[in-house]
Formats: sequence, structure tokens, C-alpha cells
Amino acid sequence: MRALMLVERVKSFTQPDLASCFEVQNVPVPVLGADQVLVKVACSPINPSNLMQLQGLYDNFGQMPLPQVTGGEGSGTVVAAGDSAYAQSLIGKRVGTVANPAGMWAEYVADIGAEYIVDTSNADWVAQLEKLATELGATIGFDAVGGATSGAVLSAMPANSELFVYGALSGEGVKGVSPRDLIFLNKKVSGFWLVTYLGQRGAGMVEMVGKVANALTSTFQTKIRVSYPLEEAAAAFQDYSANMSNDKVAFKPFN
Repeated sequence: MRALMLVERVKSFTQPDLASCFEVQNVPVPVLGADQVLVKVACSPINPSNLMQLQGLYDNFGQMPLPQVTGGEGSGTVVAAGDSAYAQSLIGKRVGTVANPAGMWAEYVADIGAEYIVDTSNADWVAQLEKLATELGATIGFDAVGGATSGAVLSAMPANSELFVYGALSGEGVKGVSPRDLIFLNKKVSGFWLVTYLGQRGAGMVEMVGKVANALTSTFQTKIRVSYPLEEAAAAFQDYSANMSNDKVAFKPFN
């Protein structure tokens, strides 16, 4: 099968640096264990975490030997399965899948509905957020940016709130958290990594997936702005890194 291989760590997301980092290679189709399935990949998006992976900055990716198949999630159709009854029952089904530690950018392995929006380019965005959080009783926040944004968001949240930090798009650690928020207003800052969370869910994971699936056309809908074949990886990463908030860029291996 064809797979997009990272052959050199990415130094910057400019065309000259990206040009030498990827190769589309023919690699063996994965051998399946009893409970595993083979997915023919229809679409796999580029996410902020993928940019960190390519630079060797995400979890233990910097220690993984190259060349390496990358990509973390996608969708497709189950075309083969291991011997277990459950695996066999999935043949022919359309599925979403997460590759861990990585490996989705290969041939085998779905209208933003936001009602309340705060634009951080506005000078009074923290006041706007505080007003909305108070009116809506929003006590859970998710922060993919880090840096001073973390402290600003936490300060805008009501007492007894918790901010989950799941990214560092700013390239900085968490900053600006007020001791007053932590001590007297009982606010909390926690880390969140999806891989760990899913591993801890157990049987409850099935129920959660069902709820998410029912919201794929509304709350959790994803818009794909443009798709690229594997051979145009450099253009895809340059496009995405320059327009990260403008819907998704994805790979479609069979285009």
C-alpha cells in the first residue's frame, strides 16, 4: 500500500523545508491480530497536534525512528478483520478511527453551528467571555493555546470552574493564572490528553461515542476546506499552517 512517510523532522512549515521531509512509499499492508480491523482510509485531517508531531515535539514522537507513517485520526471503511467475532462483525462498516501513536496517512489503516463566539482579536474579549460565562453558567473550559490566554480565560470563568489545557499553539506554557482564582474562587487548571482519557473510560466509552455520533451533523460537525493527495503533502502542510482556523485541510489517499 502507499503511505506518506516522514523521512526528516520538519524545521519550519515553508516550502523549502517541507520539500525534503516527506516521501510516498510502498509499505506492507498491516497484519491483523484477532481483534483488529483493516480500514481503507477515505479521509484524514491535519490537526495542530500533527504539526507538533512532525517537529518531534509531541509526547515521545521525537524519539521515534524515521522513516515513520504519521497522522492521528480519520475515517474509512473496514475491508478486512481478524478472527474474533466482534472484528468480523465490522467488515463493510464505515468507521472513524484513531491511530496511536500514529499512522493514518496511508491508504489503509466525516456548517460550524456555534451560537456564542468571542473574538480574541477584540480588546475587550476577556470581558465579553466573562459576561457570557456568567450568563450561561459555563464552568468548564478547554484551552488549546496556552501562554497568557490560559490565565485570561480562567479569570473570566465563574467560581468553581475548571480549565482543561490540551494544546500549546502559542508555543508557551500556561501563564497568568491568578493565585486568587485558585485559592479563593476554587478554580482549577488540569491537563487533558485524549489518548489517556479514552483509555480510562472503559465501558462508558461506548455510550459516549454514541452521543458524539448523534451530534456529528451539528455540535461536532467538521468542515473540510480542501483535500490533498498524499503526494502533495508539502503543499497541504504549508496551506494548513498558514490558515489553521479556517476549517480543516485533509488527506484523501484514494483521490
